[in-house]
This record gives sequence, C-alpha cells and structure tokens, in this order.
Amino acid sequence: MSASGIPVATADIGAVTEGGTLVASGNILTNDTDPAGLPLTVTNVGSTAITNTTTITGVYGKLIIQPNGSYTYTLASAQANVLSLANGQQVSDVFTYTISDGNTYTQTVTQVEQNLITQSEAFDNAIWIKFATSGASPTVQANVAAGPSGGAATADKVTLGSAGSGLYTTTGVSGAYTFSVYVKLVSGSGIFSFNYWDASTGADHLVTATATATWTRLSWTFTGDGNANSNVALMLTAAQAAGGVLEFWGAQLNAGTAPLTYVATTGTAVNTTVPVTTPITISSTLTVTVTGNGSYTPPTASADTTALTEGATGAAKGNVLTNDTGSPLTVTSVNGKTISGATTIVGTYGTLVIQANGSYSYTLTNNEASVLALANGQVATDVFTYAMTDGISTTQTVTLVQQNLIAQSEAFDNAIWTKVTAVGIPPMIVQANVAVGPNGGAATADQANIDGPGASLSIFSAVSGQYTFSVWIRLVQGNGEFSLAYAGAVAGISVTQEFVANSTWQRFSITFSGDGSAASSLAIMHGLDQTDDGVFQLWGAQVNSGSTPATYVATTGSIINTTGPVTSPLGSTLTVTLTGATPVATADNGAVVVGGTTIASGNLLSNDTTPTGTVLSVASVDGLAITATTTIAGLYGNLIIQPNGSYTYSLNAALPLTADLLFGEIEQDSFAYTLSDGLTYNQPGPIIDENLITQSEAFNAAPWTSFGTAPTITANAAVGPLGGKTATADKVKLSAASSGLYYPTTVAGDYTFSVWVKLVSGSGAFSFNFYSGSANIDYLQSATATTSWQRLSFTFTGDGNANSNIALMHSSTQSTTGTFEFFGGQLNPGTVAGDYLATTGTAVSANDYATGTATFGAALTVNVTGASGAANTLNLQSDSKGVVVNLATDQWSQALSIMPFGDSITHGWTANDWAIQGSTTDQGYRGPLWQSFIAAGALVNFVGDQSDGPSTLLDPENAGYPGDTTGQLLERLPNLLAEQNPQAILLLAGTNDLLQFVPQATIIANLNKMLLLIQASNPATHVYVSELPPNTGVSTVPALNTAIDAMVQQAIAAGLNVSLVSQSNFPSSDLIFDGTHPTDAGYALLAQNWYAAILAKQPLSGGTPGGSIATISPATLNAVGGAGNDLLIGNSGNNILSGGAGNDVFIGGGGNDIFVGGSGADEFDIKPVAGSITIADFTPSQGDFLAWDNIPGLTSLAILGSHVTQSAGSSLVDLSSFGVSLTVNLAGYTGSLSNSIFLTGTATS
Repeated sequence: MSASGIPVATADIGAVTEGGTLVASGNILTNDTDPAGLPLTVTNVGSTAITNTTTITGVYGKLIIQPNGSYTYTLASAQANVLSLANGQQVSDVFTYTISDGNTYTQTVTQVEQNLITQSEAFDNAIWIKFATSGASPTVQANVAAGPSGGAATADKVTLGSAGSGLYTTTGVSGAYTFSVYVKLVSGSGIFSFNYWDASTGADHLVTATATATWTRLSWTFTGDGNANSNVALMLTAAQAAGGVLEFWGAQLNAGTAPLTYVATTGTAVNTTVPVTTPITISSTLTVTVTGNGSYTPPTASADTTALTEGATGAAKGNVLTNDTGSPLTVTSVNGKTISGATTIVGTYGTLVIQANGSYSYTLTNNEASVLALANGQVATDVFTYAMTDGISTTQTVTLVQQNLIAQSEAFDNAIWTKVTAVGIPPMIVQANVAVGPNGGAATADQANIDGPGASLSIFSAVSGQYTFSVWIRLVQGNGEFSLAYAGAVAGISVTQEFVANSTWQRFSITFSGDGSAASSLAIMHGLDQTDDGVFQLWGAQVNSGSTPATYVATTGSIINTTGPVTSPLGSTLTVTLTGATPVATADNGAVVVGGTTIASGNLLSNDTTPTGTVLSVASVDGLAITATTTIAGLYGNLIIQPNGSYTYSLNAALPLTADLLFGEIEQDSFAYTLSDGLTYNQPGPIIDENLITQSEAFNAAPWTSFGTAPTITANAAVGPLGGKTATADKVKLSAASSGLYYPTTVAGDYTFSVWVKLVSGSGAFSFNFYSGSANIDYLQSATATTSWQRLSFTFTGDGNANSNIALMHSSTQSTTGTFEFFGGQLNPGTVAGDYLATTGTAVSANDYATGTATFGAALTVNVTGASGAANTLNLQSDSKGVVVNLATDQWSQALSIMPFGDSITHGWTANDWAIQGSTTDQGYRGPLWQSFIAAGALVNFVGDQSDGPSTLLDPENAGYPGDTTGQLLERLPNLLAEQNPQAILLLAGTNDLLQFVPQATIIANLNKMLLLIQASNPATHVYVSELPPNTGVSTVPALNTAIDAMVQQAIAAGLNVSLVSQSNFPSSDLIFDGTHPTDAGYALLAQNWYAAILAKQPLSGGTPGGSIATISPATLNAVGGAGNDLLIGNSGNNILSGGAGNDVFIGGGGNDIFVGGSGADEFDIKPVAGSITIADFTPSQGDFLAWDNIPGLTSLAILGSHVTQSAGSSLVDLSSFGVSLTVNLAGYTGSLSNSIFLTGTATS
C-alpha cells in the first residue's frame, strides 16, 4: 500500500520522582491517529514484539505495556543509578514503540550501487596481483568457507607470511573513495594493512587494521590521484613481520567516505542506480522523566592490612570489602587486573587469590629470592590496589605523581632499546606481544633471549639523583639468572644487581644515583659471570624518582612525568606486612684454667633460634663441615663437636701456647661456627667492584710503560671479547726475554691483576709479575694464551711501596716471540678477579649488589687462664689503653694519646692521590713520627675518627680531613674532643683557607677558637700548633706563619697549654708537583719537627712523652699487655712477652725470649742482641710483620732468604753470619717472610 494515508504516531511523556511519585501510567495510542479510522495496536517496543502484556526493562525502571497501548512505568528506587541521582537532577528513560493498523505501507527510493573492483570475491583472480618486497608472496585458496552472509563457500583463504607482501588491484579513481572488505582471522596474527599506492608520486598511504575470529567489514577512505597505475592493496607492511592466515570476502571500492551497501562483482564493475522499495515503520517514543532527590550515599573504601612471618605455610585470609561501606559491593580489579572468578595476582613476596565478593587469601612464596633475602626481623610490605563498585560508576580523585621516564615501556623491540651480544654468541631477538603481561588483558609482553656473558638490552637514561629502574620479568626456558644494571658515564657510580627469574611474573628493581649524563644507560643483561642462556618475557619497564618502584604507568612513545589530579575507580589497598625470619646464632662462652678446671662443655645451639617448623644443626666449625662427631684443634686445646651442637673443650697443657701462659693471663680459644635449619637464604649486600688501572683498554697509554726490548703495540686492532662493532683490543708483540709492559701500583695487601688475552701468532707463553719495590723482588706467574679469548688472573700481596708495579711480560726464560691481543686490564682488591669495570683515565669503583647464599653463625670462645710464673709476671690485660712495658728499665706507663688534627697534610696526601683518590694507605708525617718513638724505645697512642696508613703503621688513627678549612675543622672539633679525649693534639691547619682566599684574620680567629675549645674541654690537653710548610701556589704562607707565631705566644701568655712547632727548616723542594703536599722526605722532616717539639715540652718518661712512671719489680721476667696498642721490651733475662689484643710491638733485650702476639697486627722488632727469640703465633694474614732492625748486612728479603731453614713445621732464621749470635724461631709457620721490613740507621733502645 502506498505511503499516503498512513497512521501517525505522536510522542508521549511521563514523569516519576525518586522518593515521591514512583509510577507513571497511561496509553501511548491515545494521541496517535489513523486516517482510515482503523484501530491501532502496539506491535513492538524496541526490538521486543508486543503480543500480550509485556515487561520491558529500562534504564531507571520497568515498563509494562499491552498491545492496546496501555502502560505502567515503575521507578527502580533501589537501583544504583537511581540512588546516585542528585537532588533535582533529571534524566530520561526513553522507549521507542512501533504501531500498526493492520496494513503494510511501503516507499520507493533511488539507490546508488557501485563497486569498481571487478572481482569482489575471487582474490585468486588475475586482477589481484601478489607481491613481496622480500620473502614469500601470499598464497590464496579460493572458496574455502562461507562468507559473512552464509550460504555457499565463497570466501577465500589468504596467507600473509612475509613483511612487505600482499595483494593489490589497480584503480584510476580520482577524489575521495572508500575501499572495504570483509575479513576473518583463521590463525596467527590478525594485524595487516590497507594501502593506496599513489602512482603519481610513488607514495604509499597505509592504515593498520586488525582481523578477529569474527567476520568484520573493515574500510579505509583515501584520495585517488586519477592515475591508472595506482592501486589498492591488502598487505603486511615492512614492520609487520608476524604473519597470519585470513579469510577475505566482498572487496568493494566506491565513491565517498563510507562503504555503500555491498554489491558483488564477477568480472565487471558495477556503477548504477536502481529503485528500491522498502517497508515504512511507524513509530514514536515514550519518554519518562526521572527526577532524583539526592538520597544516595556513595560507598567508602578503607585500607586493609594483614601480616605473615617468613616461613609461614598457611595463607593470610580475609575480605577487603568487610570494612568498606555501601551495598552490594564487588571488587572489579586488583593492580589493574580485572577480577573474574578466583583471580590470581602475583605480588613481590607472595601470591594473592581474590574473588569479586572481596574474599582473599595471600600465600607467602617462601622460596622466592625476595623472601629469602629478608633479614631476621626485617619488615617489608606487599601492597595490592583494588577497585570496587556498588553498580554505580563512582570515582575518586587524588593528586598523584605519575612518572615513567622510559618512553617505550612495553615495546622492547623499539629502536630506543639497544641489543648487544658477544661475538660468536647468537644475537638477541626480541619478539613483540607474544604473551599476556602480569595484569592480564591483551598480549603486550615481549620475549627476548639473553645468551652468554655481557648480553644486554639497554636504554639511555640521563636522570640525575636517586632513581629506581623496575621491570616485570618471567622465565620461559633455560637459566633464570640475569642482572639489572645502571652504567654511569661518570666513573664510580655504576650499580649492578643479580637476580633469578622463574616462571612466575615478578617485578624486579634496582635503585641508583644517576649522574645526569646522556651517555649513561640502564640494562637488562647478563653480567660477565652469568654465562648460561635464558629466554625471558618482559613487560612494564619503568624509571621513577626515589628508592622504590612507583605505581606502574605505561608509555607508548613519550615519557610521563606529571603531578596532578588522577581520577580512578573507587577503591583502596590491601597491605600485607611481612617479617623476615632466619636462624639467629648467639655467641657462646666457656672457661678453663691451667691446673684447675680443664674441660668446658655445653651445646652451641641452646641459645640460638630458628623459624617455626625448622630444626637447627651445626653446619661447620672453622670452615670444616660437621656431619658427625668431629675434633677441631684449637690454640690451647681440642674441641669435640657434634651436629646437634653438643661440644666438649679439653685444655691441652702440652701445646706451646698453653705452656707459655703466665699467671693470671687470660687468652681466648675461639671457634667460629655456622648453623643451618635446612633452608637456603639469600643475602644481598653491597660489594665494591674496583679497577685501579686507569687505562684498562689502552695499553699504549701512560701510565703503562714499556721495558726491556720494547713491545710493539697497535692500539684498537680488534674487537674485544665482549663483542660489539668497535675495535678496543690492543695488539702487543713480545719479542725478547725480560721485556714487556708494567703498570705502577702502591697497593698493600691481597690484590688480583686480570686481563683478557688472545694469541694472534707465535708463542702463547707470557708471565704476570708483581715487582716489590720494598724488597726489590719479582713475583712471577707464567700463563699461556690461546687463539680464543681468555680472562687470566694473578693474585699477589702488595707492599704499598711507590716503586712497585705489575706487569705483562716475558720472563728471563721466555724469549720466543708471541703476538697477543690484550683487553680489559683490571686491578682489584681480594684474591679473585672482580666484575670488569672499564676505565679511560680514572680508576673506578662501583657498588655491585650481588646476591649470594646467606650464612648464619657465631663463635664459641673459651677463656683460658694461665697459672704459672706468678711471682715474675706483670699482667696488664685489664688496661684498655696502650701501655709501654720496659723490663730493662723496670718501668711501665700508659702511652700518651695524641690526636693528629688537620687537613690533607695530616692525612698524608701524596702524588698518587691525585690519580686514585680515597686512599687509606697514606701515612704522611704520622708514620715516621710513630716510628721515631718506637726507635727510641717509646710509644705514643694516636687517636682520631679516621684510619689511614700502610700495614707497617700499626697505629693509623688520625683526624686528618683532606680539603677542610679551619672553619670546617672548628665544626668537627667538639665531637672529636668528646669522643677521643686526647692528651695532646698536633694542630696543622690553614692551607686550604689560603688556597680559597680566606682572610688571614678569619684563619687566626678559627685557630684561636680551637685553642679555647680544647682548654674548656680539658685544660691538661697540650696543643702543639704548627706553622704551615711552604706552598708554591700562594704567597701568603709566611705572613700567616708570622700571625700563627704571635697567636701562640698570646695563648701561652694567657695560660693556655700550647706550644709552637716551627717549620722554618722546610724547603719548597720537598713538595710534590702540586706545590702543596710534602714528598716522603718532606713528611719525614715534619715528623722530626713534631718529635723535637713534643720532647721539648714533654720529655720521655716511662717510655712515653710526659709519662707517669710505674715501677716493675727487678725479678719480673714476663709481661702481658692490655687491650690497646702496646710496646713490650724485654731485658737480658729469659722473657715471655704476650701482647693480647691490639696492634703491639715486641723488642727483645737478650736471653731466650718468647713473643706471643695475640690478635691484631703485631710488629716483632729483631735487634742485633745475642740470644734467641721464639715467635709463638706469627700470622701475616692478620698484619703481623718482622722488623729486622739494624742487623749488619741484612737489607733485603733476598738476602734473608738464604738464612732461613724449615724444620718440624717451623721456620728458623740464623743471624750468626751477620755477626749477631741470634736465632729467630717462627713456631708453626713455614710461609713466606715477605712481611718483613729492613731498618737501617735508626736508634736502638
């Protein structure tokens, strides 16, 4: 029937009010008309057919309607969106209805049909041209499945397998056109692209599209250039490497900016207009206006807490909604992950399982590295952020810092991330979007292989200050070891921390101090000691300020760094507080007495604790594994120990040290033990990695020096062992014996010298060497290079001498020419080569937070009391300060405590400090001054809060602060006086003031304030105020010295306890190159001046300046020192001198003497006096050394070596060939005597 005379439907309205009129009713046909007078009925409301009484659910209520138009609308007052309406707020619930008078009405319109693609469903037809810029072209299988309209199989399967491949068909259209196609994903990646190739300009116009497993019509509008050679394509771009299998159907090209109704083509384009008759739907609306009254109260969220202790096997349970208000509530997400059923969220220390109703359980992952790293009693938190709803979209707005300074946080395949692997190792391949990340959702996690040492995925970071780098990682296959690292461009601030990933997502992080350099970088990597391969999934890299990872913020091309209001769904947090629990070992004590109680017994574990559910056992004693009843030999007896902790200690009177115990002397026999509860705990801790070689990859650069027949060196001749594109390895040709390269070093103690080496041609034999400048001896170690890169190392004991060096060389027996490649020279403390640190002019150190296995232990200390020699022993063990005991003069006294106080000259700054700062082996004037007193048979006790000096300075304490002005020293002084309580102070200050142009009046005022502070603290403290040595950098030293002289004279006149120390005899030739600091000769001269000034004011008395003499009975032959640094001098009798604790000096006086050093570093002074000396416990590893004091002709270790014999596990030195009837027996020691110094020209007591 034609459209004339059709019924007319007119809109209807109704109204309800929250808390008031809740029901609206009426008849929607009342105002509708039919020209023919036919009766009207309601046929549909929306898509619902109305055939009888029907209920329709609206937005805010329910509509009940009948075919005759009668309706009732009831407001859903308890519904969340109704409750959320503000007072007076109006919203509408709209229902569209359709009416009929029983007739069908139609209308006819003219419609354009256009498809300029001549084969719209045959992608295997010749009009569709396959192409590939590289790799394979697409494959097309025709009619493999039904299209989106069903029916016969007319859809084609197209496999797009290579980047830059696809199908195109030519078109010469001009203007705006729309290209559309129906597509469905069969397998693989659904990402592909539309393209219009503009033949006029040769330009591509691409747009990315994504197919799904459901038929979808996708389209793209472009502007054609009218060129007949232009084309449209379905393809993969060069960047779309992940191929897919797709079904295509119904390609169409039509004018305009939208796809027209699809028209199929089978060889000819369609471009026409046709009349189309369609039925007329007669409809209108019922609009119900809803007015709110503001009675709704939004829910509130409150934070939740729970707690667990390490080792707990049960879960912490609860409900996060219990303390929240509102009803009914559901949890919608946790940490951004949608909650659907029982949902698992992986935290830092454990796993949370939570449901939408708020019920949760948290289980601690006790075997995770993060848990095992918790110290006993350490508290950590695992925080989960949850969002909730009551059905209303309620939000909360808070001010947050959102920061992620990595511009591509989830695209590790992006160009801002740099991939590096060593030569010969498979390259790192990053696959994008291979898996779902830790928060669920789409596949956004990337996958990368990290193979071999040094492999890294890095990104530049120019941050300055404290920052945290974090990333989620899980292991897919292989070994889970990896590292996070910050490589600072500025030396000394790099950080590397090792981790172990497993199959569970974990967020790992490091905190570092950024240097602000654009050349600095962050990396996910293998350290040089991490050699195993692993495949990892990565997600969510982030850099934020502070010491903890911030809430994750995703980035997709730009960094985020904002502070402002952030609106989020209503919610709060669940915080799980975790307390670390590890075994705790407590020290044990026992006691035995010679001639009395000789057995001590007990159980080492009785006072130790362990986490609940574990059992302790003794794992080792003094490094020896305890698996059964075990006997351990001690110094004074034997310990029998069992794994259950039960022990018995039995005194052995036949042991030498036991026999040498004097009456009342108390010594300790100590046994270090470790315990275990069967679990393995991790123990992260800072390890200082160092490289003291300033040119680690430039063997042609100073201070590397050629010697002998000079090697031929070619710089940067090849790529080093770590790979890369830059040649950094040097080629070195060694062609003669006793030739090579040396590097000067003043290190003292155990150090390791390492280098990567590869043989190019000739002989691979070469040697490492340490030349001891103090002993004039080479310590060689042979090595052999191969045609593969190796890192070889050599451990030696440095002597601290400025003339010492390390070398790569041919020894005197190695003369066959060899050509080598060297890379990465390193010198670091300890007995193993540390992680490699490259240097380019400055020594470097870095904190390496390596994680290793924690050990737990304590010590059993047995006090052993002597009972012999009561009448002839002086026992000063109870004295806590240093003492001087001189049995030859029958006197003893407490050593004068002196605080050397000042700047870098007091510290002892040398030329070497300009190259390697932070030295702790400098001694300055303090070493020769201390030795001057020792040589005179006297002792002083240096005090201070600093400790610097070589191993031969047994009293290294001082208060010397490089760079300090008098003003800064004045600030330090009150605390020093309170803590150190010195009896004398050596004050030398003002040099830094002059170099910084501080006025002279200010300097003198500061010095004078120091004198007054010292006077007020203790009037008995004597201050020795020194003039400044000359300085070639400033001309004001003489004037300041004149002012210092005047100040001291005024202080003396005022009654202050002060003396002046003149430095007028100090020549400027005794300064190093900087014109400020003395040479060794200059420091020795300063020491002479201090020494003279001290003795002028406080002459030696009882073996120390101004000492209080205590007499010793002439019958006394033996002495026991105190807890401090002591000087013990024997007489012509047979003496037993026992140092006890502290760093002690022993001097024999003739007779048959026994020295017992005890703990600490001890000096055994061997003077040319007839008799014999037995050293009962010579221990170089704790700093003991021998001072061969004016033995005629004995000047070097080489000379000494020919006079040493070894027998019965001891070393005997016979000095008779030097004209001295003296033997020195090192009981129980057969090692090297390199811990020796040779004194000539010093005074003897």
